[in-house]
Amino acid sequence: MSRYGGLKWQAGLLAAAGMFEYAMQLILPMILVRQLQPDVFGDYRLLWLLAASSLALFPLFLPQSLFYFLPRQQPSQRGLIVGNAWWFCGASGCAAGGLVWLALPMMSPAMAHLRTYGAVVPVFLALWVLASLADTLPIADGRAAWQAASTVAVALLRTLLLGGVALTVDGFPAVALAMVVFALIKAATVPMYAWTTAMPFAFRFDASLMATQLRYAFPLAVSNSLFLMRAQADQWVAASQVSAAGVALVSIGAVGLGFSTLVRQPLNNAVLPRLNQFMVQHDLAGAAALLRKGYTANALVLPAVLGFFIVCAAELIEIVYTPRYLGAAVLMQIYLLGQLGCVLASGHLMGVIHRGAQAVKINAVALALSVFLSALGVIWFGLPGTVAGSVLALWLAEGAALVVVSRALGASVLGLVDLGLIARVGVLVLAGGLLGHWLRVTWMSDWQPWARLLGAGAAYWVAVLPGLAYLAQRAGFMLRRPAAADSAGGPLS
Repeated sequence: MSRYGGLKWQAGLLAAAGMFEYAMQLILPMILVRQLQPDVFGDYRLLWLLAASSLALFPLFLPQSLFYFLPRQQPSQRGLIVGNAWWFCGASGCAAGGLVWLALPMMSPAMAHLRTYGAVVPVFLALWVLASLADTLPIADGRAAWQAASTVAVALLRTLLLGGVALTVDGFPAVALAMVVFALIKAATVPMYAWTTAMPFAFRFDASLMATQLRYAFPLAVSNSLFLMRAQADQWVAASQVSAAGVALVSIGAVGLGFSTLVRQPLNNAVLPRLNQFMVQHDLAGAAALLRKGYTANALVLPAVLGFFIVCAAELIEIVYTPRYLGAAVLMQIYLLGQLGCVLASGHLMGVIHRGAQAVKINAVALALSVFLSALGVIWFGLPGTVAGSVLALWLAEGAALVVVSRALGASVLGLVDLGLIARVGVLVLAGGLLGHWLRVTWMSDWQPWARLLGAGAAYWVAVLPGLAYLAQRAGFMLRRPAAADSAGGPLS
């Protein structure tokens, strides 16, 4: 098998690692919400919001640009490409930590309160930006197994370290210090990857090559920053209007975004290197065929997974976060409904098809809409309105990106998307969701939350899975033996 391996194998391996990581992300809050008061837990969530925004603004798409540069470079240049990204992310991380520290007093009272935790805040932000390189380097280099193993190890370390500190030491400062240690270890996995794979990793800076990397990455960095800030706009609006405890509710609801990422990201990461190969070869028809398979795979899995979590959102929050955070259930359901639009997510493809300028325009408009709609929503409808504004902006942005991608590949939207299949999956998921909800409110209302979760969830999947299996077979995703090694455009089945 080649370094890239089979698309099916890579996607499955990354999906398994992603599921483990997400399980760890659910276990950790189960510990923290029981050890920290709501306002202190809100500080923890605010620090992660600052970290997410730092990732959106400061790395300038250098980590993601490895998907473009590594498959195209000679072996002698590959180490320099990664070395440049390492030094740039280190410098931009220091800038992120310093600028955020200076800006905190000018932010909302909830944000300004983070200065009471001292230097751990800027240090964590600096290390977290540097550590972002570890999320893309192995898979961009075509090593799905290394990426999956790293994902599992880092997720386990995060849970054990932060959870262990929260259980043994009282107060958030100790947890914040543990976050710094965790970010440092994650950042160290980049040189560890270079050492274990014999990559000629260069701890030096090549200015000429850096200029080439930045010329490619900067337009996409602007687009990516706008996209990520659009995704966080509702939380920033909430942070400016409510207390840290209220922001914690929004951030808990936003955990639902991870359910979608858990399904989509492994497939996206497996498809991107192959899609790059097609684009290098100017094989637009092959690229379009690969994307149609990817969209079809998403349509067969993502709505069903999201439907289950929509039905069981209240039970999940009660079990994981305790009943004091049940107000986040409706927020999570709104987020999950919005993620149904990500069945046809195309924004992440704009770099591969060289449409950086158009991506900037789309995401700039989407960010402005998200802030405007979320601000109106929080005034008229409270926190649910904030989230709904973000969801509407997401749908508009992904729809526009899909149109751009279809035109760039010389295909129609209907040529890339099987709307009939999506409609059938939607009907199945709606029927299963209504059945699960009806059982919850009529037969299971007096049950314990874990029993409601199991009962309603089982009824949902019993209603949905047979139809999904039939649709998957009709779409060619079942009952087909794979070749010994998938070609670049081989079947996903």
